[in-house]
Amino acid sequence: MILDRYLLREVATPFVAISFALTTLYVTFSLTRYLTDATEGMLAANAVFTLTMLRAVIALEMLLPVALYIGLMVALGRFYSDWEVTAMKASGISERRIIVPILGLTVLVGIAIAALSLWARPWAYYELYEFQANARAFNDLGQLEAGRFHYDDKRGRVVFMEERDGPSIATCGAGRDSKACG
Repeated sequence: MILDRYLLREVATPFVAISFALTTLYVTFSLTRYLTDATEGMLAANAVFTLTMLRAVIALEMLLPVALYIGLMVALGRFYSDWEVTAMKASGISERRIIVPILGLTVLVGIAIAALSLWARPWAYYELYEFQANARAFNDLGQLEAGRFHYDDKRGRVVFMEERDGPSIATCGAGRDSKACG
């Protein structure tokens, strides 16, 4: 029992640390991408955090197995390099006894990854696509007429386009020159 807790702690510590590091790297990468869009006016500033966290949930399905693999390699490598496995075998503990608690941890992580794959990731993709579709619905400036204020009731935003290079949708319509409208 003491050996099981020791083995689990020695494997779980690098797994958690590497999971945190990989997730932090991924969130930072996504955050820089979305912050660039926000500074260019393509994305609302309050949407950056939401989109970044949704992307992180999606990425966990790939990050956790990699973190588990690296954590296992670090922990088992340390066990062998510090001669702990040799000491355990000399004490009459078989390799099977050493592997069973580690396999228990990997099964739990596997179940968590399956739950992420089956429920969390599809939910996050749905929310992400819905969020992006709502953001694009108002940010499609090609639909706005130049020289007028446009108010979005849903978000409480006002947009004013001073001038445009091409014709707007409002000037294109029935009876208009089809070449000028696109």
